[in-house]
Amino acid sequence: MISNLDDLIAFTNRLGEKLPARRKRIVIERPGCSQDEIDNIAEAFPNIPESYLAIAKQVRLVGISIGAFALAPNAPIGLGLCEQLLDSNSTAGDRHFEDDCGYLVAFWEGDPIAVVYQSGQYERGQVLKYDTGNPMDEAEVLGDSYEQFLLLAGNLNFVRDKFADADDPAEGMPEFEQCVAKFAPDREEGWMSIAEVVLS
Repeated sequence: MISNLDDLIAFTNRLGEKLPARRKRIVIERPGCSQDEIDNIAEAFPNIPESYLAIAKQVRLVGISIGAFALAPNAPIGLGLCEQLLDSNSTAGDRHFEDDCGYLVAFWEGDPIAVVYQSGQYERGQVLKYDTGNPMDEAEVLGDSYEQFLLLAGNLNFVRDKFADADDPAEGMPEFEQCVAKFAPDREEGWMSIAEVVLS
């Protein structure tokens, strides 16, 4: 089980050794953004949660994927995190996250993932996933902080890798369910629906 950021970094390094052609896309490295870029993000995105900025400063998010999770918005190559956030939040077609006081920060297979900057229907700092195929559905809460979201995404990828050669990858579902129960017991519905796709 991946319990902290160091575990996650170590796991992605092992994946990078197994898949050297994809290393730059899957290996999470320290450090992340410089303090100047963190300050630029905070200025450009008022009230963005400190929990998100703390992760962005600790590890590189731009260009990195955990399984089908892109950890930064899909934006032109070569842009830093602040520029990617600005580009994606100004051009995103699905503005549902704005109604929930969220900033678009990542994607899962094309579905927007936002971090809440002001408490209302959702709590500030929570990570939400929207279903582009069902735009009227409420967002799924995937974590109460961006770090919690990262650890669960990492554990799902860990379980997928562990059971990749099994006759039925869905054998990994109980193990991932234990991870969700440990880190975010109130978030099982959203994560297990994702796991059903990933571990199929």
